[in-house]
Amino acid sequence: MKSELAELLEHELNFFLKGKADFVRYIVKDERVSIDEADVILLSGEFVAKYVVIPQKEKIPILSPRRTLTMEGWERLKSLKSGIPMLLVNDSKESAEEVVLLTKELGLDLDLHIYYPSCKDFPRLETAITPGETRFVPSFVKNVIDIHDRIFDPSVILELLFRLNLFEWEDLNKIIEYSKTVKSTQPGLQRFLLDMATVKLDLETVLSMTKQAVIAYSKEDGKILLFNYLAEKYLGQIGIGKEMHSIFQKMGLKYVDRELYNEIIEMNDAEMIVNSKEVPGGTMMISFYPVDLYRDVERKHAFKIKKAGMVAKIDFNAIVGGSKIQDVVKLAKKMAISDMPILLEGESGTGKELFAQAIHNYSKRSDGPFVPVNCAALSEELLESELFGYEEGAFTGAKKGGKAGLFEIANNGTIFLDEISEIPFELQSKLLRVLQEKEIIKVGGTNVIPVNVRIISATNMNLFEMMEVGKFRMDLFYRISTFQLHIPTLRERIDDLDLLLKYFVSKKGYDIYFDPELVSLLKKHSWPGNGREVENFVDYTGNLFSGAIGINEIPPYLSKKIFEGIDVLNHSEIEVLKFLHENRNSGRSKIAKMCHIKENEVRKILSHLKSLGYISVNVGRIGASVSELGYQFLSTVNKQY
Repeated sequence: MKSELAELLEHELNFFLKGKADFVRYIVKDERVSIDEADVILLSGEFVAKYVVIPQKEKIPILSPRRTLTMEGWERLKSLKSGIPMLLVNDSKESAEEVVLLTKELGLDLDLHIYYPSCKDFPRLETAITPGETRFVPSFVKNVIDIHDRIFDPSVILELLFRLNLFEWEDLNKIIEYSKTVKSTQPGLQRFLLDMATVKLDLETVLSMTKQAVIAYSKEDGKILLFNYLAEKYLGQIGIGKEMHSIFQKMGLKYVDRELYNEIIEMNDAEMIVNSKEVPGGTMMISFYPVDLYRDVERKHAFKIKKAGMVAKIDFNAIVGGSKIQDVVKLAKKMAISDMPILLEGESGTGKELFAQAIHNYSKRSDGPFVPVNCAALSEELLESELFGYEEGAFTGAKKGGKAGLFEIANNGTIFLDEISEIPFELQSKLLRVLQEKEIIKVGGTNVIPVNVRIISATNMNLFEMMEVGKFRMDLFYRISTFQLHIPTLRERIDDLDLLLKYFVSKKGYDIYFDPELVSLLKKHSWPGNGREVENFVDYTGNLFSGAIGINEIPPYLSKKIFEGIDVLNHSEIEVLKFLHENRNSGRSKIAKMCHIKENEVRKILSHLKSLGYISVNVGRIGASVSELGYQFLSTVNKQY
């Protein structure tokens, strides 16, 4: 390479690499040059390669010398007519042949004949083209077209910056400006490299903003491809192209060629959370960050969730009942300690959500969010986007920036899927995938988001029957029902009615109490609404009355229900009740005589009337008297007869 050309090419490289790299210039003149220390070797031409000697132990990359024309030189060449023979003059045969090849690569069809010093076989032509070598043009040439020295193709500069891991944001603008002055021989490669450079810089910007240390490396040879400043902060000096072996040693890990999820390691006397994932192209990404950072993020997340009201307010102490319900509570506590899915089964109003909240608060997830979802309250179209979230533009009306789904919000906590039987069959498969893979994909998105959520489901339907008719997936049922907890109806524990009445009166602060005779009567009601119906009943009486609550203060619907069974009394029993109404505190003998009934039969009638709450039987000679409920019953009888 002649000195002037070497200076020109070095000047071009300095424009990009000044202060970043040191140059050592070699000028070869038919003699070999041995190079044993360099990060990369850049040639001025293909023919120069035969003069470069690299010791076998050294592995120094050599970059192909893609050189091209300036836009000014290109415009001069492009203006020439094809078919006119011209000399192509350069300082050597090889370099002249390279320029001829370059014109063909640029798509020009010129009739060129090479000429160089010591050339013996050439035509005497009037026109000559030369890349800055006018001094070698023969004297017989009348028309000299100087297309100037060839310079490096932009793709060579990009490749060199990548090789040395020196590409920065400011270089991108420099390359773009440089490209405007140069006619690239490989515009496709140049565009690709520019796109790759932009992506690389975007990625590096993202990595510099994350609070996690990140390293990308080749799965095949274990060499580092990319890393951020936090990786160097935790591990010390790291270099592109270096092997990951020493990195794994510092991290206390064996070679990682598989995906890791929230693994805990000890590094630099601190606990770190490690994740890794393989991405297309055989690249492994490994990230790690201190556990303390995770805890800080979770605290902020938990605070935000609590401000949004995503918390469980009920614990097991708030579940009222006797032995039957307390047995269920004991079993629920055992289930709460585990992280397995729970299916709560029970009629409407039995307290399934109370149990779900209590289980969450008793579990190791109690500091996390509790996210209730009423699957029956959302349409099929809305349910999927609510559960899994959506990306911006996923559908008409989607929020700018998208929206996090309830599963994502419930991360590290519990999601309560009430009325799970109402989830559309088509959506059940997506829910099954979340349970199996512990990850979600937003509506309209492609990114996989890991979620760590405990599932508690509830139903008042018979899921087995739904499975038999193909309305509920069997595989989903067994995923959500590792534990099944049956919540008994109030009918099954009717003795708890007294406790529930007192609990709701105290909770609401009402100034009422319930007559024991009324309570006895209320226990005969089936309470299809269970605890919710009891609360509604207490709200009715507590807001309308004060003091004692008897049969006259109960809601009309309940009064009607109680007296629907009028035929529970036979003619003799009704006659005895009427007699007691007209003759207070009558004894058995008087009743038997006046009603013409045997005394032992009277004893049975009085016992039955007392069990129904229609009379009170006093000890001694005072005898029996009709209760408020009995009067209500008689008024009903009188209306019907």
